[in-house]
Amino acid sequence: MYFGAGTEFIDRLRDGNLKIYFSAGAQEKRFMVEDVKELAERLTLLKDSRLDIMLDIAEGEKNHISVVPAALSRSLRFVLKP
Repeated sequence: MYFGAGTEFIDRLRDGNLKIYFSAGAQEKRFMVEDVKELAERLTLLKDSRLDIMLDIAEGEKNHISVVPAALSRSLRFVLKP
């Protein structure tokens, strides 16, 4: 999802809860897994945050192609839950 220059992100955050789903295959390049973990952790630490964050490191998935089906299913369940 693209939030043009960050302004839409801030506006949506002010308006209410914002769900963000992060995913990486557990066997992807190490920096990819570590970077997504760090980003999710940093956002989780925001005080007074209205962010609902899910970090999914998909075990057994090797790359961007293999992780897509699992991530798509999990992300839809996450963002569509009440």
